[in-house]
Amino acid sequence: MAELFMSKQDIDTADIDVFARALLRLTRAVTKAVDGRIWDVLTQSRVDPATTGLTTSINMITTSGAWTSAAADPVRDILAAKNTMWVSGAYNPEGASLYLTPEGYRLLCTWLISAKGSMIPQFASEKIQTGVVMKFLGLNVKVSPNVTADYAAIVIPNTAATWKTQESITSKAIENPGLGTNLRVWESGEAILTDPKAVCLISNVE
Repeated sequence: MAELFMSKQDIDTADIDVFARALLRLTRAVTKAVDGRIWDVLTQSRVDPATTGLTTSINMITTSGAWTSAAADPVRDILAAKNTMWVSGAYNPEGASLYLTPEGYRLLCTWLISAKGSMIPQFASEKIQTGVVMKFLGLNVKVSPNVTADYAAIVIPNTAATWKTQESITSKAIENPGLGTNLRVWESGEAILTDPKAVCLISNVE
């Protein structure tokens, strides 16, 4: 739930639609919280399953070297993660999603263009022009601030987890006569990890 109080004076004197702007900000906050919860469930809160007693845990690998180092090889790391998913649960990761932090995405683009650009000049030139990497090694690249720093994850969508909605996103304006209005937005639900082996967490990215 996210809530914002707007004073009567602000509402009466504003030159813009303060309700619409506030509703947008609150909706974004709730959506970010939902996405954050889904990330925590997908990655089992990044806790080592060996110490938690989990009977079925997600796949986990550590990069061969942080993507900031000269010896970095994101291709090798991502292929290792995909192979782990095949071996552990016979899940085909082709077409899955690769979740990165904004920093992880920057490191991947830098590695592709600066470190390896001379080996793949046509690809590097294209990426310099567009500035966007949407697919990598058969994976759909997704960038989210909800991804925990120093981690990435490969997730098979519509397989790994399900979001069970109890109450869809809802808003309500609560009048406070003479003072102003409370604008409240909320959503209720829970993410359920149905197929842990359809996830592979990659650590030491940054």
